[in-house]
Amino acid sequence: MIQLLYDVSPNITPRVGLSKRIQRHSPAEAIRRYSDREIERDLRRVRKAWKSYGNARDRLAIYRYLKQVYLVVIGWRAVKRSQARARHILRMDKASPRYMVAEPFNVVIFATADHDLDHRARSKWSRCLQFAARNEVPADKLIGFVRRHGGLSKCALFLGKGARR
Repeated sequence: MIQLLYDVSPNITPRVGLSKRIQRHSPAEAIRRYSDREIERDLRRVRKAWKSYGNARDRLAIYRYLKQVYLVVIGWRAVKRSQARARHILRMDKASPRYMVAEPFNVVIFATADHDLDHRARSKWSRCLQFAARNEVPADKLIGFVRRHGGLSKCALFLGKGARR
């Protein structure tokens, strides 16, 4: 799980998931210095959740995986670098298709799940997480939010319709 590191002052943006070495610098320097190793560290957490999803027999296991994806991307959004990091992941991953759009949720799912995962499922999960992010759902309430709105498929449809609920 991403470590949330907040400063005492309410006027300072939270520094999410940044290493101690980077926190000594200004937020702008921290954003620039986010290395391949640190991106890989974020993705490793999500891959671990993917493996536990693959080994699990319960229906809610996918939600635990998607919660980890959500935590990583929301952490990147907090420092306004989600698009740049998604593009960077696509450049790092040689197996990524050239036509893939650098949408952060979709890229993190692509980079952490099996590459033979159906693109429709990946798209549905990504749209569901985008809908939750658009509604500013906290990560700890993500599963309840998705289930309350009818599950993954319905949340993905809500994003397509532009509904804000």
